[in-house]
Amino acid sequence: MVEYVPVRFRRAFGKDLSPYQGWPDDEKDDLWEELYSYGASIHIDGQAAERLHDKTERAPVPGFEDRYVVGIDVFHQLHCLNMIRMGLFPGRYNTSMKRPDGTINYLQWLHMDHCIESLRQSITCHSDISVFTYWWLESKKVMEPELGTMHVCRNFSRIRAWAFDRFLNLEDRRKHVENGRIVNYAGWGPNPENAPGVEEAPRGWKSNVADL
Repeated sequence: MVEYVPVRFRRAFGKDLSPYQGWPDDEKDDLWEELYSYGASIHIDGQAAERLHDKTERAPVPGFEDRYVVGIDVFHQLHCLNMIRMGLFPGRYNTSMKRPDGTINYLQWLHMDHCIESLRQSITCHSDISVFTYWWLESKKVMEPELGTMHVCRNFSRIRAWAFDRFLNLEDRRKHVENGRIVNYAGWGPNPENAPGVEEAPRGWKSNVADL
């Protein structure tokens, strides 16, 4: 699945832009979604599950009860990066942290804070040591970094294809495999779509727009 390939990064300025850059529109939104939309929940067999450092759950999907469910973190990271991107355009995506009463939507802030920290950990974990060079810009008499340099990358297209072929639709995370049967805990407890164990801002948390 993992293949290493040389990739020249785009400078991401001027004319050297990627299709993911620029003011948002429906086409860019689709491109971002296509990067990660089927990689957060995939199924693997029991042998692969046994080799995992951490145990995982059986897939609570009819016909897949003997398979196990995992996600590939690059797709979570891309989701997080897209969340931050959408946070720059709250009018388009309804991602504003500001409530009409002047307070901050704590769960929205918490999601962003989580995403930034997840990306920080990933960047430092992988520590890309590809070098970038400098060049003299004669017209401005200044030395500038050349960011459009070569890198050795894992072949993302190949990883994405492998993961997407194993996509598992976890439409309801209240379902759990118990003794070979799928048990549905719908309606039990708080909304699982919220941050785990978090329903509101902790006491004393400054949640005023003026603090932004």
